[in-house]
Amino acid sequence: MEECCGSEHPYDSRHVRASWYPSSIKCLVIGENPGVPGSPYFYDPIPKYGADPVEVRRYLLPALVRVHLMESPTLEAFREAGFLFDHAIRCQLDQAVTKVEWKLAKEFQSDRAHQAAHLKPIIDQAVKVWIMGHVARDAVTHLCTSPAMIKRFKKLTPPYVENPKMFVSAYFTRFMKERQVDEVLERFKEFFYSS
Repeated sequence: MEECCGSEHPYDSRHVRASWYPSSIKCLVIGENPGVPGSPYFYDPIPKYGADPVEVRRYLLPALVRVHLMESPTLEAFREAGFLFDHAIRCQLDQAVTKVEWKLAKEFQSDRAHQAAHLKPIIDQAVKVWIMGHVARDAVTHLCTSPAMIKRFKKLTPPYVENPKMFVSAYFTRFMKERQVDEVLERFKEFFYSS
């Protein structure tokens, strides 16, 4: 049981560490938070029929297949390709709370994002890190950069490469236009293969 929200996080209840870590983390993808309480989770089984209820997964996995970074749009292929997905805030939060955190994170002031110490050892292990969304950017900035860097981050519009290890983009949702997704993917693939 986690002290932050009083509930077991989906990360723990789905046994992500035991079941979904790749043998070598080529890329850690960091999202914002796993939705409202009771939402389907990134590592829940993907339905065989109908739309995938996990929006970021519904767009991310096929996109990675399209640019030849994965074999198929499955969680197993995601793991085999060296990808791992985690959230800056592991708690499932009501939508109103998430909106507040998102607004605070835009100004690098989300206290919940600043408590993302769980990410530090994974970031250290990962070859590359894809930071997706404002909350994730706030969390990683707080963990890994100096206060002077925050001023620079505020001036940059995603997608961009922050350093040889970190890539920042908007969150993959149905609201992203196809050309935006293509731009992110093109930049990400170049980043992924860079040394």
